Parts: sequence; structure tokens; C-alpha cells
Amino acid sequence: MANEVTVRTIQRHELVLLDRLTDKQGWNVGYWQLEMGYDCDPDGVFVAEMMVDGKKEAVGCCFACNFSDDISLANLFLVSPNFRGKGIGMKMQEERFRHFGSRNVVVNSVETSVKPNLQSGKYSFESFKLQIYVGTLIPQKIVPFEIDDVSIMPYAPNEFEDLLEYDTKINVYQRLLFLKEFMRSSTEKFIAKENNAVVGYGLCFPLRVGYHIGPIYADTPDIAKALLYQVVKSIPEGADVMFEIPEGNPVSEEFVTVHNLEIQYNHITRLYSKSPVDVPIEKVYFFSDPGFGLV
Repeated sequence: MANEVTVRTIQRHELVLLDRLTDKQGWNVGYWQLEMGYDCDPDGVFVAEMMVDGKKEAVGCCFACNFSDDISLANLFLVSPNFRGKGIGMKMQEERFRHFGSRNVVVNSVETSVKPNLQSGKYSFESFKLQIYVGTLIPQKIVPFEIDDVSIMPYAPNEFEDLLEYDTKINVYQRLLFLKEFMRSSTEKFIAKENNAVVGYGLCFPLRVGYHIGPIYADTPDIAKALLYQVVKSIPEGADVMFEIPEGNPVSEEFVTVHNLEIQYNHITRLYSKSPVDVPIEKVYFFSDPGFGLV
């Protein structure tokens, strides 16, 4: 049939198809993030194609990252606007759930999709909510914040094992590949230590346009504030920023208010297919990228 939809996995060099789709949709995704997701699980990156005007065209894509033997991340689900309502999304969903197998699947659902996702039977549990913000920072509002007894220093590669141990406490599951790529690609990276033990860290990494603030994980609000100052002070003036924060976190929400940033997506809900994962959300101030880790 001329309008038949095919869903298939891709080769790494075909990530350009996903890059074009996300760009057309206005999603601010760095190409290195696509590469990172692919490298995590090459068999879990799908593209949907149709014949359009006599040529095969990519009209949808999704990531299905089997993060471990018992948990999977559902991310980057996109159907081009002109091709919605044709069953493309359902077909991609079938393929990625086939790939997930019996694992506990994690997804971040926009507000309008929470009820349909739960009613679909594929997801059964709700957890925390998050918000996505965009905008530019106000330079005069970026003020130093220091605390006693905690050192905030630029990250050094010889600290990776300690950082991985701390990151795993926050994300519950070890994400070795993701963390290596985050540290390699980040423009700003700081680590907080108290009595030589890691008590937080913060990053800023490039997107297609501008910068992503986060992750910022910290044992206390004051450590988070000190890390946040170090991470954002070197962002070029006028540059676009984007980040995700837990709903209701006072430190994160104060930052949003001070810089008068615009909410892009509100009330995004974390859903699980089998059972919630108990992450220490109180230590999460800015997410790393909720599609590439639990937080």
C-alpha cells in the first residue's frame, strides 16, 4: 500500500533522520544527546517511514532504551504533525514495548497524556511531577553563593569513580555511559565535597540552540545554590537556556522567578509500567535530562 507505515531500527549514521525530525518539531536536542541515546541501546532507536510523493520519508521516531535488565526508559516519542491520526504512534509504541520486554518502563508524560497513558494499560503508577523552563538569564541576578565546610571545585577526571557512586545513589541505577558522555560534553562541571566526600555536582551542556542547566544534585539546598551559581555564571550573556526542575522545589522555583523564565511544559508526570522507583527527589534541583536517566 502506498501509505503503509514501516517502523524499523536505525544505524548510527541515520541519527540525522531524528535530528531533522526534532529540529522541525522545534525540539532543542543536541546531536550528541541522540548519539548518547543510541549508544546506550542501538536496538532501541526506531524510525517510522512512509512513502510521500513517491519517496520514503521519516515521519516519526522514538527511543526505547533498555537501561538495565529490569528497567527501561521511553523517550523522544515524535510523530510529524502532518502525519498524526494515521496510527503511526500506535505502531511505534508496539515496537518499542516489544523491545522493552518484561522490564519496568519509565516515561515522562505531558499533562494531557497522563490519563490516556494510564488507560492504555501500559503504565500503572504515577510519581513526581516536573516542569520545563526556557529563556535567558539576567546577568545582574547571578550573584555568588558560598557555604562553609563545603568545597565547590571544577570537576577533575580522576574524580569520576566518586562521582559515579554519588550519581548512582540519586538515579538508583548506574548510568556509566550516560555520565561519561555528560562529563565529556558539558561546558561547565562542578563537584561539591565535604570531608572529601561528594555531596553534590552540577553541569551545563550545549543544546542545538543555547545551553541546558543540569543536573544539579545536592545533599542540601545551600549546596545546590552554590553549585548553581558556579554552573550558570559562565553562560554567555543573552544565550538561551533550558532546564527541567521538580515541581515544588523552592530553590529551583526561586531561580525561575528571579530570572523571569518562561514555562514551556507544566505538570509533566513521571509514570512507571510496573512499580515506582524510589529516587531521592529532594536531592534533585535540576534534572540531567529525564530521558537519559531516572532523574
